[in-house]
Amino acid sequence: MIITYHWKNTGDANTTFGELAMDLQVYQSGIGLNKTYLHSRGGSSIEGYKTQSDDIKIAKGEESDATIAYQLDDATGDLYVVANQATRYHEGIVSAFKAPTSGTQYEQVQPDDIAPAPKATEAEKRKMKRISSYSGTPSSPSTT
Repeated sequence: MIITYHWKNTGDANTTFGELAMDLQVYQSGIGLNKTYLHSRGGSSIEGYKTQSDDIKIAKGEESDATIAYQLDDATGDLYVVANQATRYHEGIVSAFKAPTSGTQYEQVQPDDIAPAPKATEAEKRKMKRISSYSGTPSSPSTT
């Protein structure tokens, strides 16, 4: 799966998409997809994909496309895409895509049009093993 992020540099300095949106997540049925890299045989280009396009610096006011490949779990699940700026604590851009009923092209839709990810039942949760936990106490301010 290749996702194209069309973006515009609205800052004051030259920047790359990778510097701007360092936290990119794509979910299918609530499961995060792995990023991957596509390589063609014989050095020919892959339609709609440009390796390292997220590392191209563009100037203030310019627009560009960054293409990133993800490994699908299956070809029938809808996609939920989140792009956050790593230095911010708010949710960034959210997009959703309906799985194709024929062909390979996903259709972009409103995020609310995607069915929520399935949730584990109470019986399934009881069978799960906790692999990490955290316990701590808040620290009090020190005065010196």
